[in-house]
Amino acid sequence: NTVYTNVYPHFVLFDKDILWQSLAYASTVLVGFALLRSKVTLPKTIIGALTSSMIFFIVTNFGFWTTGMIYPLNPTGLMTCFTAALPFYQSTLLGDLIYTTLFFGLYYLIASRGLSLKHVQ
Repeated sequence: NTVYTNVYPHFVLFDKDILWQSLAYASTVLVGFALLRSKVTLPKTIIGALTSSMIFFIVTNFGFWTTGMIYPLNPTGLMTCFTAALPFYQSTLLGDLIYTTLFFGLYYLIASRGLSLKHVQ
């Protein structure tokens, strides 16, 4: 913050919204551990991807609503905030599904060919 604020006076590396994002990420990690700790299956992986997208959407938009910057702090304002964020949710959901498919799919392909994924010494 100190270096960049000399050049960009409005730059902030960590703002108050980082707390809501961190809460969403931590919740997603907990869901992943709960779903995939015993055995990784395709249905569990899909459920995990869909759930993580939903968690991020709900937590971060709720956090934005609590600022009161745009939407009134009442149930109508909350629903308006969620409605306005729906186009962003579509991108998040699509990205989560694509990257989940890539990461878990590549892992499956490597493991199914008998290649070791352990650290090479």
